[in-house]
Amino acid sequence: MNSFNKIYNDNYLLLYRIACKMVNDTDLASDIVQEIFIYLHEKLQKGLEVDHLRSWLSKAVYNRCIDNLRKPGRYVGLEKTEKYFAEENPMEKQEAALAVRKALDKLKHNEKMLAVLYSEGFSYKEMAGITGIKFSSIGSTLSRTLIKLKKELTIQGYELH
Repeated sequence: MNSFNKIYNDNYLLLYRIACKMVNDTDLASDIVQEIFIYLHEKLQKGLEVDHLRSWLSKAVYNRCIDNLRKPGRYVGLEKTEKYFAEENPMEKQEAALAVRKALDKLKHNEKMLAVLYSEGFSYKEMAGITGIKFSSIGSTLSRTLIKLKKELTIQGYELH
């Protein structure tokens, strides 16, 4: 297996989960991730060397998601994600997942991305590099974000444990 295939196989699912959580559209998320891998492949063919590849890829996906969310008429609400979760999860998990998505949708883009990256196990340093938030501010910003999420979920009748 060549190195690009390994990069793709090692990172696709993570990037897809991030994109799905950001844009709430599985088809669009898949397109975004594919575009990023095509871009990476072209850059690697031209001799680009990337340090911290996972962070670089995540930041590229983040930026593309933000671009898509800012386009008029591109936002897809929860309708598509409801179908996705109905096919993949039992009823209880489906309801909880939708509540989390609704709560995430109430956050600002950077806050949403921080919550998504935190849920995917990224370090504070990686989160800072991807979102452009100062490293020294990540902890407090993430804390405020999680409080907002908890508050929104409480309004919806769910509790975080």
